[in-house]
Amino acid sequence: MLICFAKPGKEDYFKLYKTTPWFKEYNLNIDTLYKSLENSFIMVTAYDNDTLVGFGRIISDGIIHAYIIDVIIHPKYRGMGYGKYIRTELINRCKSFNIPDIQIIENQQPLITLHGHVHESTRITGQWRDRIGRTHLFSAAHDGPELAVVRFDPDYPKLASRQIIAL
Repeated sequence: MLICFAKPGKEDYFKLYKTTPWFKEYNLNIDTLYKSLENSFIMVTAYDNDTLVGFGRIISDGIIHAYIIDVIIHPKYRGMGYGKYIRTELINRCKSFNIPDIQIIENQQPLITLHGHVHESTRITGQWRDRIGRTHLFSAAHDGPELAVVRFDPDYPKLASRQIIAL
């Protein structure tokens, strides 16, 4: 996988876009579609050899707000981590510009997601909570002999706490 922070080629992007439901819904020609990329703040492309297999972009004011509006993965490459990698790169780029409000524009977005794999432990990732858009992400992962517990009220997820309990 090759990741680039650049605008994809017009033909490559059109071919990838044709794999989405938006292609039929919006019925855009290749030139209009490509022109829509001009106001993007950040673009991330993923290639398998010379084939564009993933794309993501952000629109932003460059200071306060950034919105992930497209993440497209070719159907043959879905479920392989490309989408997650592209979203992570988009978010990291925004953070490098010190943009505090990064949101994902989706039709459905969960309020809370729970995580707990050891590779997501706080010692490795540096944090037990994060937020993407309106979704609060909590991890009870811990790589020690103790038990990690995350407590939260779904009505007040900002007040969540994490406690390490010795066994």
